[in-house]
Amino acid sequence: MNQVYVDYDAAHNIVDSHRNLFWDGWTIVEWKATPDGFFKKNGVFRNNRWGVARRYEPGNNGWKVPVKYVGG
Repeated sequence: MNQVYVDYDAAHNIVDSHRNLFWDGWTIVEWKATPDGFFKKNGVFRNNRWGVARRYEPGNNGWKVPVKYVGG
């Protein structure tokens, strides 16, 4: 998966523009509904549904997120 670093302002714009993303403190969380999320290590119950979550934590260069979320 191709990823790119984004700064604070870009990270906020990305989260605000995608319904499947949300903040958990300073971490961007990508959530995808799936019925077997209950059995997954990264399973998360959200909005009365099971799914899986991928977390993007900030580093020295900002948040490393998939290219699909960056305008293009």
